[in-house]
Amino acid sequence: MEELFGSAAPYYARYRPGHGQAATEHLAKTFGADSRVLDLGCGPGTIAIPLARRTRAVLAVDPAREMLAEGRRLAGGVANIV
Repeated sequence: MEELFGSAAPYYARYRPGHGQAATEHLAKTFGADSRVLDLGCGPGTIAIPLARRTRAVLAVDPAREMLAEGRRLAGGVANIV
């Protein structure tokens, strides 16, 4: 699986349509500001990064190391994503 998606990480992050502000708002509201969220199959963090800004912490998990590396790069200074 890692070989299939890993090398596409920068393109996935750049060209895949986002989930939208409304979806992020709904998730953040549903979970609450004090929640800890698991993003399983997080890819480059398309949900994890915006949710981390609205929740206590996000655990982002993906089988492709390249996707995780791209997510770390995109997250920049967001400190509550593991």
